[in-house]
Amino acid sequence: MMRARKGVVMPMKRSASLAALLLLALPCAANDWKSLRRDANAMLSVDTQSIKRKGDEATLKYLVDFRVPQGNPGNERPYRSIVVSAKVNCKKRTMGITHTDAYAQYGAQGIVVAKTKLNAAEAALKPLERDSSDEDVWRFVCEDKKEAAK
Repeated sequence: MMRARKGVVMPMKRSASLAALLLLALPCAANDWKSLRRDANAMLSVDTQSIKRKGDEATLKYLVDFRVPQGNPGNERPYRSIVVSAKVNCKKRTMGITHTDAYAQYGAQGIVVAKTKLNAAEAALKPLERDSSDEDVWRFVCEDKKEAAK
């Protein structure tokens, strides 16, 4: 038996179950989202802990939270946020998406309702569009290296 607080005895089985639940929650808590852009429809954030650099290239994850549910209600489950795995080439000003997870709830919470794994052609690095959210991500990772490393 394990004591939860003074005078209350908590069975070990229950405390082990609680510990297991807390461990499952850790991957979500490990993200350090830095907000980059927000408008009336969505908010863009980068997980600063996910940024990994190798030469001119970097990989990272970013989050898009939507104000209203997305998707086609007729043939797919709605989602409120997506977490995107991406790669950038700082020198060439290019970016590619390698994987996405769509979540039922805001903030990448709840169940994953859809996943995409892109093939090599789809994931290829492409030039950035001027004044786009991709350019915001690139700028944060490539130009604001000190800020991104925090």
